[in-house]
This record gives sequence, C-alpha cells and structure tokens, in this order.
Amino acid sequence: MEKQDVLLHIWLSKSFSFGSVMPLKILKHYNGSIKKFYENLEKEILNFKITEKSKENLRKIKLKDCEEIFSLCEKLNIKTICYNEEKYPKRLREIKSAPIILYYYGNLNITFKPCISIVGTRNCTQTAFETAKEISKKLVEFGITTISGCARGIDTAVHQATLNSDGFTVSVLGTPLNSSYPHENKELKKNIIKSGGLLLSEYPPKTITSTWHFPVRNRIISAMADCVVVVQSKEKSGTIITAQKALEYGKKVFFLPPSNIFNNNSLVVEQCLKKGASLLFNFKDILKIYENSQYSLEYKAKENLKERQDLKKLPEKFLNIVKIVGKENRLDTILKTAEYKTNEVLFILTQLEILNILQKTKTGYKTKVN
Repeated sequence: MEKQDVLLHIWLSKSFSFGSVMPLKILKHYNGSIKKFYENLEKEILNFKITEKSKENLRKIKLKDCEEIFSLCEKLNIKTICYNEEKYPKRLREIKSAPIILYYYGNLNITFKPCISIVGTRNCTQTAFETAKEISKKLVEFGITTISGCARGIDTAVHQATLNSDGFTVSVLGTPLNSSYPHENKELKKNIIKSGGLLLSEYPPKTITSTWHFPVRNRIISAMADCVVVVQSKEKSGTIITAQKALEYGKKVFFLPPSNIFNNNSLVVEQCLKKGASLLFNFKDILKIYENSQYSLEYKAKENLKERQDLKKLPEKFLNIVKIVGKENRLDTILKTAEYKTNEVLFILTQLEILNILQKTKTGYKTKVN
C-alpha cells in the first residue's frame, strides 16, 4: 500500500476511540479509499453520525502528525497492515469494529491457519497455569496456532508452552509494540518473533497506554480465533469480556469447570453457559470444531511415546493422582487416598481427562496412557 494511503488510515483511526465501528464504516462507504473523505471533510462528514469529539479530532489531526507515527514505525521496524490488504487477518475482517490498521512484528501468515485463543486471569493458580500449558502443547500437536494477550499468568503459560513445543503463537497486545509492559515478558516477546510467531497491536507507537485499552483489545483476541478456551476467570475481568465477545461473534467458547462453586466467579461462568458457552471435559471437544471445516488437522506427535513423555512433565499433584488411579480406581477410593481437598482432586481429575490421560468410568477413572 502507498505511504499516502497508510497515513490516511492512521489519521482516520486516530480520530476515533479505539474499538469504534466508525472508521471501518467510513472506509467501506468509500470502497476502501479514504482520500475523498479527507479532501472533502466538511461535506462528507455530514453523511455519518459522528460525535462532536471525533469531528474535532478529524479536523485537528493532520497528516503531519501521522507522518511522525509512520517514521517511528520505520525506525522501530514496525510493520503495518491495512484492512483491505490481502494479509490482513481474515477472521478479524468479520467484525464491525475491526481496526482499519494494525501494527505488527513477525509472521501474519500464521493467522490463516487454525487458531484458538486461550485466556485466563493474571493471578491464576498453579494448577490453572499448568493446565493452560498442557492444552497449548496439545494444540501444537495438531498444528493449531495459539492466541493470547502476553499478560502475566495464563497468557504467559500459553505463549511459553507453545514456543517450547515448537508451535506458532500470536500475542495481541493492549499496548503499543514499543511498550515494555509487562516488563517480565520482554524476552518472551522477542522469542515469539524469533520463533515465527506474531506480535500484534491496534495501538500505534507513542500511544499512551490506558487501562481501558486492554478490554478493548480483547475483542481482537476473540475475533481472530476459531474458538476461545477460558482456563480460569474472575468476575468483571478481561477474560470474561473476551468470552462474551466471542459468543457475540458466534464463536465456540469453552470454560474449564470451576474449582470452587462457592464464589461469584462461578456465577459468571454460569451466565456465559446460558448464552451458549460449554464446559470443557475432554480435549477432543476442542478439535470437533474443525469437523467439516476448511481445515484438516494432522496429528504431528507419536502418540504413545509423546503421552508418556508428557506424564513426566505434569505437576507433582497431577502425577500423584495418576498414581492413585493406577490402571483403574473408584472415585471414592481416589478421594480418600489423595491428601488434597475434595474440590482440588475433582478439578485435577477433570484436567487429566481433558488432557486425554484419564478416562471416566461408571464408578471412577482409568488411565489411558500405558
């Protein structure tokens, strides 16, 4: 795309709040060309219901200001992709609030593969962190690209596990690409790019980060995926916004069963279930979304050997439960033998079932891995 067109996309995007539907609406009205709108602004502006604040921005922001952003992108080797360009993420095109310009480092091609978003709270439990890692590893085995937000907690688990399994991962940031937030994931971001992954943001360099940028960003995490898996959530969190947006976009949403049914976090999950989300009891349920789809998944691992290796990588508590189950065991015996709280044992059993290591029987569980 010509530099002048990129500048016009920056100008139009900056004139409205992030997440607004108006930039894309204007772009489509002029069949992808913003020039007519820009050159005849006072006349063309009458064709749209635009807030006074945005009208003021359209008049005040000059292409010279956008030149500074363009130059900074060149200096930092940040690439741009505009809505009508061929490599723009195709699933993202489908939502009304799709950004008309994105900033990125890395490989856009991986967004055209099967993609699944895995999200969860920053302050997650160790069990949830390990479960997110195991799900990510399994997805990589089927050639699926993982998507998350590069925050602490579950996001970090997803990206790191994907890289460790030689998979591709997309990090959709709630900050500009030149931001160091969160500081502890600075190396992780570099490794994502080195490994053929993608760092993506709708926020241009020099954007001052605000807390509301993160929930707005979450619509992109939802839109870019074939489905969303919620590992652990909290009431009124960005994770729930991601799930709700995915449901709004007609995506399949899976929640891992809550480990504690006596708090408000479980109530939020229940509300999402009523809107069409599902509880995830078996990893294979995720793969079912690709049945009769344009994608054909290929299992890349040597099944028995890989699963035996994965057992060694499980958290200590998970391994202890596997040992207690043995070849097969009754649920009441498992609960009595395990030195953990009942809720925790039930949660671990569910995760081991999701990971295809245990199988539920009429009276308890049996081990699937020899």
